[in-house]
Amino acid sequence: MLSEGLIERIADRREAVLPGIQERLRHLDACLEKLPATQRVMIDGYYFRRLPVESVATDAGRSIDAVYEALQRIRQALQDCVEQAERLEATS
Repeated sequence: MLSEGLIERIADRREAVLPGIQERLRHLDACLEKLPATQRVMIDGYYFRRLPVESVATDAGRSIDAVYEALQRIRQALQDCVEQAERLEATS
């Protein structure tokens, strides 16, 4: 059981970080839209539809290793895009 005080601190912390998380999600959505269609299809299959990487590889006509490498590059590109959007927004 959690104490009432701890529950209140958790709720307060959630309220404090929620706007930042929502903002990052907004930037992520915009960055996802900028991806080439082939990359969006891989991201959609692997992360949103939760397909096994083997299925994503088959659908993409690529090897499993190539899909893992592509997903890693896409994740990095998305992180860079979100961080850049945050920096631009902070200077505006």
